[in-house]
Amino acid sequence: KDDSGDVVSHLLEIETRLGKTTENVIIENWEKVFEKYRSYYFRQLEEVALKESLVTSIINSEDVYGTVWLNSYTEGRFGKKDYAIFKLLCEQIGVAVVNLLSKEALECREREALQLNKVSEAIARIDKRQDLLKIIYGYIKEIFPFDNAGLF
Repeated sequence: KDDSGDVVSHLLEIETRLGKTTENVIIENWEKVFEKYRSYYFRQLEEVALKESLVTSIINSEDVYGTVWLNSYTEGRFGKKDYAIFKLLCEQIGVAVVNLLSKEALECREREALQLNKVSEAIARIDKRQDLLKIIYGYIKEIFPFDNAGLF
């Protein structure tokens, strides 16, 4: 069964609740969630006896990249005393996420530039139509995945 609707609804509720707090940290009480949502995903969490989660957004500057959840099988493990240190740790996670995304984007651009250079060099050496098709299938396919191509 597709539980995605319940999961998305729950995550949207979490984001709304986080936005209404000054700390941008909440403690999720799973008992209340299990009463509201009965789909398979939430029944699995209930079965493993999840009690509460400490939750905050991963934020860097103005951008939200996701949420961090620390889960507990013990009720009352988390409290307001934990908010400040949790928030500081998650701010560091936000910096790491931005750095990783930037690194991945740079690596992607470098791969594309290298591939475009290979295509340019190969095209400069073309002297037959068949060679052009080989370039399309051999080089261009790495940049733009396709199933078939033609020249008309």
